[in-house]
Amino acid sequence: MPLFALMLLAAACGGISKPQGYAEPQLDGDTLYVSINAGKIAAVNASDFSVIWEFPGDDKFACGDANESGHDLRAIYGAPVIDDERVYFGAYDGNVYAVNAEDGSCEWESHKATDSTVQCQDREPDGPIVGGMVLLDGMLYFGSDDGQLYGIDADTGAVHTCRDVEGAVWSTPLLVDKTLYVATMKGAVWAVDASDEGDPQPKPGFRTFRSNEGLLTDPILAGDKILVGGIGQKLYAIDAENGEIAWEFAGSNWFWGRPVVEGDTAYATNLDGKVYAVNIETGAAAWTNNSFEAPEAIRAGALLSDGVIVVVDRGGNIYSLDRDDGAVLKKSASIIEKRVLANPIEFDGDVLVLTEKGDLYRVEPAGDEPPKRVEVTKP
Repeated sequence: MPLFALMLLAAACGGISKPQGYAEPQLDGDTLYVSINAGKIAAVNASDFSVIWEFPGDDKFACGDANESGHDLRAIYGAPVIDDERVYFGAYDGNVYAVNAEDGSCEWESHKATDSTVQCQDREPDGPIVGGMVLLDGMLYFGSDDGQLYGIDADTGAVHTCRDVEGAVWSTPLLVDKTLYVATMKGAVWAVDASDEGDPQPKPGFRTFRSNEGLLTDPILAGDKILVGGIGQKLYAIDAENGEIAWEFAGSNWFWGRPVVEGDTAYATNLDGKVYAVNIETGAAAWTNNSFEAPEAIRAGALLSDGVIVVVDRGGNIYSLDRDDGAVLKKSASIIEKRVLANPIEFDGDVLVLTEKGDLYRVEPAGDEPPKRVEVTKP
């Protein structure tokens, strides 16, 4: 059975028993927001890696009117969203949290716990949040495992709107101008116009794209196309205006990591351990005779850093590839021997890698130096 198939099966049967999360770290100015412990988010000083705060803390959980002896968010999968005052993120417990960016105090929690009268198909919102969210005009938009796209007020957490997308959402919506593209585990890509102050409506002229298998990757914009992939072992290019398929590209396992685009080429990791380079206009392979294959599956997306493609497989093997032909720049991988599922990010000229257990490593993009474990210190 493919990697994560058991995870998907468990989710379909009522939830993941031991969710860990794979939230991508986010760097905002001098602060790194990262999940170094499952079910928690921490603000870390980017200069010395000291923890400024962690939420929830070890004391009683306090959020708005809530004051509880304990609170388990279970896991955080989607990358947090940061504005000038708050850090927003969804958790596997089905709630969205707004945390004060300066001191880590919780300002509100919403979604399942909301007092809103909004109903979706005559039922209250309910379901784990696996994908990330986007912020538009004071509204947070995100999909849930319950098959709904939600819009909630970023200041209060009140549910403003919800729309049935007919399938669980495990990815982050793509925001282009004021259109939201939402991929679902039932194989659909919806385009929703969020320019109106009322309920978001289907984008005029866009016919919902439908495939036969679940879509897992975060949709991305590549020119005039939306790229998305998933369980069907295919990467799709969809016309952003009308939803028509432009091309499809086949791998030999699931596409899960978010593709990355540079120029006329998209680079997509696959659970078969390979990286595929695809011409955006034609859908043809951009690399010929490329033999790279990591020893383990690659869930994390590739990262383009300093002209080099950096990929990290599930086992913590880190490779630097030539973006023009996919050749491995170093004969041996940089190895951290820890499970890695989160997308790596650029960090001060290096690449920052987060392991499933919350360890951080700095990696030189070209692989000239061995990875350096970052010592995160708590007050």
